[in-house]
Amino acid sequence: MRKGHDRADALEGLAVARRHDLFVHVNMIVGYPGETEATFRNTVDFLLDTRPDSFALGQFYLVDKAPVRGRAMASFGLHGEGLSWRHETMDSDQAADLVTAGIAELLDAGLELSNEMRIVEYMGWGLS
Repeated sequence: MRKGHDRADALEGLAVARRHDLFVHVNMIVGYPGETEATFRNTVDFLLDTRPDSFALGQFYLVDKAPVRGRAMASFGLHGEGLSWRHETMDSDQAADLVTAGIAELLDAGLELSNEMRIVEYMGWGLS
C-alpha cells in the first residue's frame, strides 16, 4: 500500500512496542489493489507468527477521492465504489470471503479480534 515499510520493519516495530510493555493492535486491510490469495496468506501468517494483543481484518473500501484511484485504476484496472469493486487480482466478494475465513482462523488460533476503537476501553482497564 506504499506505506514505506516492509515485514522486517513491522516486526521491529512490534518488538519495540513489546519491549516497552505497550498494547499491540494490528489492523490489516484485505483486497487492496495487487492483493492476491498468496499475499493474504502472508498477512494471516504474519498475525499468527507475531500474535498481537488484538487484530482487525477489514475489507478494502474504495472512496471517490482516494489517492489509490489514480494509481490503481491505471496499473490494476480498478473499478467500482465502496465495498463493490474489482481489480486484476481480486474482487470485493473474494476479499469479503477472505476476511471471514481469516478472522475465523485467527480466532481459532486464540487471537483477539478487536478494532482501534476498543483501545480506549483497554486503556481504561489499565493497559498501556
